[in-house]
Amino acid sequence: MTDRRVNRTKRQIKKALINLLSKKDLSRITVSEITELADIGRGTFYTHYQDIYDLYHSLINELAKDLLNIFSKYYSQATKDNNFIPLFRALSDYISTQQDILTMLASKQNSELTISYLQDRFKHELVNYDNSNGLEQIIGNIYGVAGIFWIFIDWLQGKIKASPEELGEAIGKFANKYWVMD
Repeated sequence: MTDRRVNRTKRQIKKALINLLSKKDLSRITVSEITELADIGRGTFYTHYQDIYDLYHSLINELAKDLLNIFSKYYSQATKDNNFIPLFRALSDYISTQQDILTMLASKQNSELTISYLQDRFKHELVNYDNSNGLEQIIGNIYGVAGIFWIFIDWLQGKIKASPEELGEAIGKFANKYWVMD
């Protein structure tokens, strides 16, 4: 069991990073800025993270883990019933609860690194590259993962006007019609 103080310190560090990311690009953030905002010493930072990129990936990994857990919870039933609406409603609901952090991570200055990393995590979990289901299936799955990410990014950036429920339902209906998973 992890010590509560360790968890609290990690939350402070991540909160400081999120605060700084809302103001500038990841490559311009220093450990000193993070430790000052988190009110910790540099040694404490390095006890938990190797560098700023390690911290950033830890933050993204938490989000990816949560998203993948939701996906895992609903995916098998969605493919069995050919009804993806509950899956995408759950994903939309989660994303809406994390909207502030995800919007900041998807901002122009941070989006390339974040989106690429998250897409790779999802492709690793969802795309079977062994070709046993055919090349079209592989291409469809990659296309689906990429497309869904960009739909959520556009929604977070306010380009798509919909409630989480409306968005989840619309993506689910689209997936029901066109996204045949293995």
